[in-house]
Amino acid sequence: MGSAGIELPEWVSDKVIERTYKRVLELRAKGENHPATRSLLVRGMNMARAQSPTMLLFLDKGAEVLRRFNDEQQSRFDQAGYRRVDYSEFSTWREAYLLCVEPRDDVRYRVFGFVYAAVAEALSA
Repeated sequence: MGSAGIELPEWVSDKVIERTYKRVLELRAKGENHPATRSLLVRGMNMARAQSPTMLLFLDKGAEVLRRFNDEQQSRFDQAGYRRVDYSEFSTWREAYLLCVEPRDDVRYRVFGFVYAAVAEALSA
């Protein structure tokens, strides 16, 4: 259970985190000026600025799952078609979480916008 009695929905699993991670990559590839991406960025950034407890828990769990995926995959080849999780992605999710907890300037939010957008989309599914 998270702080203040907030919990992640039961459906937030490792698979959901993995899909959200892949969605971050898709959103980055489309770019912030793509119409569908733009609305998600706005929604995600609003949730981040508001310090949404559910988003914070999702980011925290996501960072841990990505770290674990990286550790598990470190010595294996990508033979099953799964994308290898770069350790920097774990760091990105961790920093996105920390920025929500200790807000700073707007430019920093933009750096993590695609993570916030994908998490907002996953939470609204």
